[in-house]
Amino acid sequence: MFRRPKRQAGESFRVGIHDSAGSFRLKLEGRLAAAGAREVESCWMTARSTIGDKRFLVDLSLTTAVDPAGRDLLELLHENNAEFVVASPEMAWLVSGITGTHAPAPAEPRELMRADSATSRRFNASTMG
Repeated sequence: MFRRPKRQAGESFRVGIHDSAGSFRLKLEGRLAAAGAREVESCWMTARSTIGDKRFLVDLSLTTAVDPAGRDLLELLHENNAEFVVASPEMAWLVSGITGTHAPAPAEPRELMRADSATSRRFNASTMG
């Protein structure tokens, strides 16, 4: 299931919700800005009671950019046991700053413009050292 928040000019974002027996996944696609962050938080708050002991995954493989409101949301999700799935060096660097894990800085620091789905890495502060 995908939900689209109200868009502001120049923004494209959608949230996919995938619930299975062993995990609950939020798949974030596009630019995670304030409106999208509110939508993701709403989805997560609604689903919290059904997540229980399942793995809580936040898939950022197709997330292209994150603004300060989006980063605040990712920090909140991390504090609530979210594991992040990333595909780009820029997103890995952003997530490492949230989780406290190590990821090299991107070769050319820039706004997170695109996700490369060729590789995917999981970050979980409780298992990474």
